[in-house]
Amino acid sequence: MLTIGLSFITSVLGWVLVRLGVGLVSFAGFSTLLNLGMQAVKNNVSGLPASTVQLLGLCGFDRALSVVLSAYAINVALMAVSRWRGQ
Repeated sequence: MLTIGLSFITSVLGWVLVRLGVGLVSFAGFSTLLNLGMQAVKNNVSGLPASTVQLLGLCGFDRALSVVLSAYAINVALMAVSRWRGQ
């Protein structure tokens, strides 16, 4: 009975660790890619006239861009975990 319980706990623990690892690795990789994209946007926006940058700030462009890119990052992490679920 103890061997069956230990086997079950080991397999469940392994399953959880694999899912967490895949999600974290994919999120970390995509997060790095997002940071590069955000830096490129910042570099391009810095060349705009001050009035345009102020208007973008008033409209909340920076927050909207952050929300959209974060949603993509979470989507990629969830897709990676769901692909491992099928195996």
